[in-house]
Amino acid sequence: MKKYLSYLAVGFMLISQACFAQMEPPDEPTDEPPDEPEIQMQETNGRQMMMEKGRMRHRGEFGERMSNRANKYIEEMEKYQPGIKSLFEELKAIAEGKQNKRFLRQVFADVPLMYRLAKDNEEIKKSVAESTKLEIESLILANKISTAKENTDVEPLKAEFRQKLITVFEKKQDMRKMRLDHLEKKIQKTREEIKFREENKNKIIDQRYNQLINSDSSMEW
Repeated sequence: MKKYLSYLAVGFMLISQACFAQMEPPDEPTDEPPDEPEIQMQETNGRQMMMEKGRMRHRGEFGERMSNRANKYIEEMEKYQPGIKSLFEELKAIAEGKQNKRFLRQVFADVPLMYRLAKDNEEIKKSVAESTKLEIESLILANKISTAKENTDVEPLKAEFRQKLITVFEKKQDMRKMRLDHLEKKIQKTREEIKFREENKNKIIDQRYNQLINSDSSMEW
């Protein structure tokens, strides 16, 4: 009996080895992978290409989307600041020459928001127009200084440029104060609305009840 069992065990081992041998994949030539620095370089280059495409697309979208809006803003600002239109055309030519819309983005960074705040407020619009004109003038001056020839005396331009920046800064501070004042007024109005609703809580709930049941309404839910 023991001899019979030993034969079975040996047979089982031989069959198992044969099965596992069939399951092993055949040997294949293995090419060594590129060095790790090379892989990292490829990944880095790929990310850089994607980022560059994104920047190019962003610049293109900005040009298309902002061109008409910028012209519209400048046309309205011309009423408050005569000459801003010609200055803006000069700045656009500089931006096109540099193939960089950074100048234009700087000019209109705050304009859309301020115009939304202004609505029919002429004082805010005048302030925005003045600030925008000063910003354009400062950028044109900066370009004159950076592109001046070696032997050109740019010290007077630098002094004018610095003074212009001081004025631009002060105007931008004024605009930020206007924005803050606008926000404070909105907050105060919201506080008053909350207080009113709290004081008239039951009336508002009753009105909502009647509104849904009888289509009756006189207060906002």
